[in-house]
Amino acid sequence: MAGLPALSADGDVLAYVERRCAQPSHDGHQNEFAMGVDAVPCVDRVLVQDTGSTSPVTVLRGVREVQDVRWTPSGTALVLAAALDSVSQGTYVLPRLGGIPRRVGPMGFVDVHARGDTALVLPGTAEFQSAPYALVVVLATGQVADSVRMPSHYLTGIAWSPDGGHIATTDARGRVYVVDRANGRADSIAAATRQHLRWTPAGEALLFFQPAAGRDDDFLRVAVDRAGHFVGAPVPIAPRAQMVFRGSFDVARTSGLVAVITGNATGDLHTFPVRLGERTTSRQVTSGTSWYSYPTIAPNGRAIYYLSGNGNGDNLFRVATDTPEPVEEALTTGNGAGVSIYSLVSPDGRRVIFQRYLGDSLRTLDVNVEGQPAVSTSPLGADGSWRPGLFPFGTDGVAGVSADLRALLVVEGRGRPVRRVAAPDSFLIMATALSPDATRMAVELYGPRETLFGVTPIDRWDFMVLERVPGPAIGTSLSWRDDGFVHYGDFDTALRMPVLRRLDPRAPIAGRARVALTLPERCKVPSAVVAARAPVGTCLVEDYRGDVYLWRLDGVTR
Repeated sequence: MAGLPALSADGDVLAYVERRCAQPSHDGHQNEFAMGVDAVPCVDRVLVQDTGSTSPVTVLRGVREVQDVRWTPSGTALVLAAALDSVSQGTYVLPRLGGIPRRVGPMGFVDVHARGDTALVLPGTAEFQSAPYALVVVLATGQVADSVRMPSHYLTGIAWSPDGGHIATTDARGRVYVVDRANGRADSIAAATRQHLRWTPAGEALLFFQPAAGRDDDFLRVAVDRAGHFVGAPVPIAPRAQMVFRGSFDVARTSGLVAVITGNATGDLHTFPVRLGERTTSRQVTSGTSWYSYPTIAPNGRAIYYLSGNGNGDNLFRVATDTPEPVEEALTTGNGAGVSIYSLVSPDGRRVIFQRYLGDSLRTLDVNVEGQPAVSTSPLGADGSWRPGLFPFGTDGVAGVSADLRALLVVEGRGRPVRRVAAPDSFLIMATALSPDATRMAVELYGPRETLFGVTPIDRWDFMVLERVPGPAIGTSLSWRDDGFVHYGDFDTALRMPVLRRLDPRAPIAGRARVALTLPERCKVPSAVVAARAPVGTCLVEDYRGDVYLWRLDGVTR
């Protein structure tokens, strides 16, 4: 799967990244490459080719992960944000014909001055908070020449205007900003976007892809005046583009040629039996080419719930797992793009919560799935303080994780205050699962040198470590069964298969948790969950095919 295209200023030379993973099809599992948070071993390589040629040349290989790629104005070098291996990461300059990458700055989102010798680096990754300041880094020396305050800690992309006077950024919470480099003032509009955004060659507009519920992305253009203010609303210039849920593109700075990653993405949900010690086979329970979120499974294992896109928007669906011919049943209707890959079920099986945009506003939808579905809507999470993926419990309680990944958040009921249960300062909360009695939370914690799995009460932080895993976070799923065991998805490098590992909250272990069962070969690791009271699980199976295409667009290409 190709990704992260970058065009030289005149559009004559293209650079892009190819990924190869130990699990089939995993190179397309992330909407964007996920820096360091992945259970499946992958390697990236950077390729360069003339846009009129079909023969790419590999200029860097064996890289753990690349996050961003840009050309210098002269076209003699690439600027990469990358993790070269388990210890070396940052912003690097790589000669066009290959060689040894030279580190010039921290890991982050990167753009390069259109005519100068500096790079703009916003420290951060797509999984973790971005830094409060973007750095202007001299490429020749790595010295920081300036810094610019950013309007948000949740930025996932950055673009420097052709004249160097303005910085555009996109926010994971659904806003696009333009920051004046001289005075730090920012203008913004509400717009959910993919990670990448670019200026037109003349600097009079911004370009980005916007996810569209139930169909392919729209490629949008929004005008920006010389003072850095948005003019009017975004308008589509290439509607319904097949962007395989990535929105990965670049615009040549002088010619305006556009390079995009396009192709096909298909997915389906599967169920599998939970038989300890066995290699499982799966049963496909959905059939279609729509987008599917990660599934959640009812405690009794008789139904799975998930978000799916159709012509009406992203809505909650249910499919029974115990029928000969599974039928997808829509539980909600309405327009709006889903915000998260998660829809989570309460321990008693009565409620499912998910989030989506209603117009420009983020809303949490709480669905009572017993009998005739009943939906209530609230602004919980609309301020961006909660990470998407909320656990319902009781009549109207909600638990989740703060947007900065540093605390559990708990609301005992509607109208009650939010209780913040903070993790230790040096750790981030990567994954959670609520206990069947809704009093404790199983947690994956990402620390400076290791990842911890354990449990804590939800009314205070009293963490009991169950397992220590050296190295970076797995970013997995967790399931807490009625028998007391906690399961989580992983990729076993010896078996070269996705697996579920099992932890006992009553007995911390030394070494790795045992493999409880081997998952179906193409099961997406962080999507695999098991029912609390039944020997059945579910996971998402996806297949991506994508390559780099060149577009010439009116109003962009010169």
